[in-house]
Amino acid sequence: MRDEQGFADFAYARSRVLRRQAYLLTGSAERAARLAERALADTARRWDKLGGPVAAEEHARRVVAATAVRERSHGAVPAVALTPVGTALPPAGDDSGEAVWRALAGLPPRRRAVLVLRYDEGLDDIAVGTRLRIPATVATAEGEAGLGALRSLLRRRGAPEDLLPAVLADPARDVPDPAGPGASGGPAAAGAAAAAVTATAAAAPATGGGSAPDRPGCGAGGLCYHALALRQRASGRGVAQLGSAYRSGR
Repeated sequence: MRDEQGFADFAYARSRVLRRQAYLLTGSAERAARLAERALADTARRWDKLGGPVAAEEHARRVVAATAVRERSHGAVPAVALTPVGTALPPAGDDSGEAVWRALAGLPPRRRAVLVLRYDEGLDDIAVGTRLRIPATVATAEGEAGLGALRSLLRRRGAPEDLLPAVLADPARDVPDPAGPGASGGPAAAGAAAAAVTATAAAAPATGGGSAPDRPGCGAGGLCYHALALRQRASGRGVAQLGSAYRSGR
């Protein structure tokens, strides 16, 4: 990787966004963190070929979505209790947002993904198909099937087309972050980014030279150095401490 610092900055800035998307697709904060880390590691390996942050983010989002669908399809247990399709949720008393969230969790993974991408990101079916690596016609069919199932589950609550955007945008659906509400990075973001850089360094052959001091086990161009820099941001330790911490392996 020639632009290690560029990737480190990208990972720090966008890891929280990737975790949020993964959480909407899975309902599990733990899985969301794991999917975001995997997507960042894959993006790091391809960083020089992707051509910039915009393409890199689209690639990372594609990895998150495809992996979330594949894992659920292979039997991973969802974190939210499922409501069998065709069983209407109680109309009175309980929170409508929670009811929509539970109904969404009961859908097959690809249908859930289509609806999340359509109503959270505002993608059309061509863009959804590209993200999930399926034909646009399949994305359209999956979306309509998902909406049909939600209509039967959410009877008397409203049309799912109207309910989903508000529910998906609700801050209550954000992944819990130790940095607190409104943080764009924070400890969780830096931790995921650092893990991605470290994973990439572990996969790369150790070399001399680069933009950072050499230390055994680090990949080309000082990737371990940038992983440590991200952890410095998370812990609040000063930049002046970075060199000595890097050399000592802390």
